[in-house]
Amino acid sequence: MKKYFFISGTIILLAILTGCGLVKAKIDRVYLASDQNGVNRVDSFERDSVFYIIVELKNAPDDTELKAVWTLVESDGEKLNTRLDETIIKTGSGKITFSLKGDSDWQGGSYQVEIYLNGDRQETIHFSVAEPPTDVFG
Repeated sequence: MKKYFFISGTIILLAILTGCGLVKAKIDRVYLASDQNGVNRVDSFERDSVFYIIVELKNAPDDTELKAVWTLVESDGEKLNTRLDETIIKTGSGKITFSLKGDSDWQGGSYQVEIYLNGDRQETIHFSVAEPPTDVFG
């Protein structure tokens, strides 16, 4: 009988703490993938592929703000820091997928995606995009 009171008490306490905002949303894991389900994890992409970043969010109420900012950091040895895209969504706990479509005209180089949780930067993930092939006959 004491066991049931303990379990019931624990559940009630968690409900109270969550309702009061004392249990905060947190990012459990972030990773890049070549598919939207996050099965094939990668750290580099071809220029014309779709870039996916998977964010696993825990303890998040439904109005939690999650933002992804994609940036070209460096190409051909030149620091560019060019913002490519920014996406903001309101979501709750779960596996959230952000994506960005590359283009064959994109430069090869170093890129990054920054993940923000309720306005605070939480993670910066670096990746590379392959250099365009050189024209052997040109």
